[in-house]
Amino acid sequence: MKDRINHFLKFNKISSSQLADSLNIQRSRLSHILSGRNKPNLEFIQKMLDTYKTINPRWLILGEGNMFKDDVDELSPQIKRQNDSSELFSQTSTQKIKNQKPSIENVTIKVKSRKIDKIVIFYSDNSFENYIPSESEI
Repeated sequence: MKDRINHFLKFNKISSSQLADSLNIQRSRLSHILSGRNKPNLEFIQKMLDTYKTINPRWLILGEGNMFKDDVDELSPQIKRQNDSSELFSQTSTQKIKNQKPSIENVTIKVKSRKIDKIVIFYSDNSFENYIPSESEI
């Protein structure tokens, strides 16, 4: 599990100190987990999953599946990744998103024979909201 926690830190570009502070645990405790001296207990796992609600519990605990639930890693504005050599969330587009109010009118998606099931909106405080369109909006 220490390898997955390290991967989570690197992927999200946060330090172990920042993670310890966000989980409200002592930095030395996290350091011992990351070094392999101690194994994470249930309380630590619960804090990770409560604080970072987008983490896939099966991935964190068992190493199975994707790091994030429902492919959230491709949607999270906190996580900047490169996709086909173009940045998924550039600073300019992130700024535009921050200035817009969430609205279904701002979204145009052309997909053959598929419907939008839900839209997830992520905020900088690690919280998120699910928007489920009604049948008349689809």
